[in-house]
Amino acid sequence: MNYVQLKAVVQGNEARFGLLENYLNKFQLKECKPLVGIFPSDARLVMDPDYPNSIALVDVLYNLGDLFVVSARGREVLEARPVADVEFLAVNIVNHKGRTVKESYFIVNLLRAIDCVDRDKTSHRMNRLNPNKMSNVQNLTIDETQVAPDAELFRLTGVMTPTVARKDLAEYLMKAGLKGLAVDELSNFKS
Repeated sequence: MNYVQLKAVVQGNEARFGLLENYLNKFQLKECKPLVGIFPSDARLVMDPDYPNSIALVDVLYNLGDLFVVSARGREVLEARPVADVEFLAVNIVNHKGRTVKESYFIVNLLRAIDCVDRDKTSHRMNRLNPNKMSNVQNLTIDETQVAPDAELFRLTGVMTPTVARKDLAEYLMKAGLKGLAVDELSNFKS
């Protein structure tokens, strides 16, 4: 496979975060729609109080919403490539003391969704409430013939959670040494 998933991981005392706050339309962040000018300036991620000793800030932040959140350095690495079909939405990071940290962080809003899930090889159920979405996904497999050659970072139509990256981009990000970032096979994704 030429595509993998990018994930945030926690090691040691790295901070963990809950769901995005002060943005009622969180679902829009999974719909590949431009949100510059719409996304609120007071949107924030708050350190998880269940992990009071987890305070270290890294380049890719683990959060319950599975958002791809990067530091200013992470943004610079992505912009140096440059990666198409993304926009960066500034998000406030709040520590355990209730203070907004000075470091800049951004949600990487993916603007491209590709209908390339191989439904014959991927174990799934169609969602009862939304027949265009899959649930109980296992052994996620994509049909690479449906992916445009220029697609480096995108979401999957019907399975919006994983951040899919072309392997060469994933290798580039790992070589850049972004802390908090992990690369995993798509087949290991479960929803």
